[in-house]
Amino acid sequence: DSDIGELRYQDGFARVDYAWSPATRGSLHLLLASDKVEITNTTDTETATAEYSNAYVWGTLGHDWSERLTTTAMLSFTDVAAERQAEVAEPARRTGTVDDERDYDVLGLKLDASYATDRWLQRAGLDVRSLKAAYDYVGSVDFAPDYPFPGAGAQDIDRALAPNPSGEHFAAYYTVRGRLTDSLTVEAGLRWDEQTYGADA
Repeated sequence: DSDIGELRYQDGFARVDYAWSPATRGSLHLLLASDKVEITNTTDTETATAEYSNAYVWGTLGHDWSERLTTTAMLSFTDVAAERQAEVAEPARRTGTVDDERDYDVLGLKLDASYATDRWLQRAGLDVRSLKAAYDYVGSVDFAPDYPFPGAGAQDIDRALAPNPSGEHFAAYYTVRGRLTDSLTVEAGLRWDEQTYGADA
């Protein structure tokens, strides 16, 4: 019941687990969230509407090959989206609009394995992700003379951007932990990462 706007939010979560056998099990997870806000300032010169949504879906599959060797695989998908429209209308001062839409997706696959003995635990894994985003931004604003300060000249600003960045992420790791004595445990590991979605991979 705010005087300047209204907000709505909702989310939901679901999970299913299934065991094919005592050694093989899987699960499927779903998490959804969204919100929307509508705002108008007290003088009715600025209005904005923004919507956000997030969707996460991931499934896991685990298998015990023996009492010592276990593997797990996870496949995941993420979608994050945002949309915003706004307007300012102050005659003799400034007028403008903006339309901003964004969408971000990630598809990933992760593999993990562990091998344990009475005194040693070895773990290794791979992580591969494909990322892409889409942006669509259009905005314009006109400033009247003497605004925002006396002596300022009239100014018109227009922007239109539509980048579509994308790339991949790769990672691999190995770690070993050993119990040398009942009181002393040591661990060492290596990890390698590479990303191709930046300006420099």
